[in-house]
Amino acid sequence: MTTRKENKVSLLDLPTELLYRICDFLDTKTIVRSIRHVCTQLFAVTESYNRYKIHVNSIAMKNICRIIPSENILLLEIDDNNSVIIDIHRFQRLETLVLHRVDINEVKLILRHVIKNCNLVTFSLDVNPLEDVDDLLNLISKIILQSSLRQCILNFNLNNVERFLWPFPCRVTSLSIGTCTFEQFRSILDHSPDLHSLIMNNCWKIEINESFLTKSYSQLHSLTLNDLKMTMDKLEYCLSLLPSLTHLDLTSSGKPFEFIHRLSRWEYFLRLKLPRLAHLEFCIFCYCCDWNHFDRMITAFRNPFWLEEKRWFVTCQFRDDWTSSFTVFTSSNPSTYHSPDNHHFDRIVCSNLITSEQQ
Repeated sequence: MTTRKENKVSLLDLPTELLYRICDFLDTKTIVRSIRHVCTQLFAVTESYNRYKIHVNSIAMKNICRIIPSENILLLEIDDNNSVIIDIHRFQRLETLVLHRVDINEVKLILRHVIKNCNLVTFSLDVNPLEDVDDLLNLISKIILQSSLRQCILNFNLNNVERFLWPFPCRVTSLSIGTCTFEQFRSILDHSPDLHSLIMNNCWKIEINESFLTKSYSQLHSLTLNDLKMTMDKLEYCLSLLPSLTHLDLTSSGKPFEFIHRLSRWEYFLRLKLPRLAHLEFCIFCYCCDWNHFDRMITAFRNPFWLEEKRWFVTCQFRDDWTSSFTVFTSSNPSTYHSPDNHHFDRIVCSNLITSEQQ
């Protein structure tokens, strides 16, 4: 028989690879300030661990960054660089770069280094370029053209730089962008044959020239449109160009009743244009001046296509005050009609016939 003492396994008995895996789930401060100082063996593990994730948002993190060998840092996130300046030239092995509210001159300095010395897999940029836009966009284009890049997040307004078109060839598979023109949208799809997931914010209010669209884009599987400003006609036309979509997520505010009414009659449109769509999510705020519209709305979502075939359950919340507004959203749970603000509504109804009146 073995004793209880013989069955005990120390952390130090684990293979180095397992200790590395444990470090993957720890933040850098814990590794450097705690694990590193336990003993000589763990010190050596933290020295050789080469998957550090650094979030530089304070002088303390800048100092920690100096302790870690730069070749062991894969992810670098810089937040508000006005007070924390780092030596970007130390980093030669970055795979993920996140720049949030960083001074535009620092952004350009960082990007010039990364283009020459790193092969990024993930790139995220959140800036508001006001000057030297052409120089910045040229650097962004070179980042996008890196053959290693797979995920890209660009959180700024491309409407102000309509001359910027997506570079080719682009190997990105997941993209999130801020406001852009429809021409830029087409450019992205034309030049990104591997793009499977696209998130767009503040979607177009401008007109779409349908005469220029003669092809469809089968590479895209997931599309999220936030702050949707298009009419239903334009939305349907754009979606008809994406026949391989399996996931669609829509959010919008201030839509007329007719927009939701058309949405409730999407059975024919989806069967014809989006036959692979398996997941539809939406949350839309509308103005309405008639209770009867509310009843018509929820009834339209109570047919076999929505409830049985797709199992897309819809909840309507009505506020009978000066706004005369309602919110319509989907839920995967057939009995879900609750929302954090449901006490502000006069009537809440789910399409599977569950009804809740405000108490």
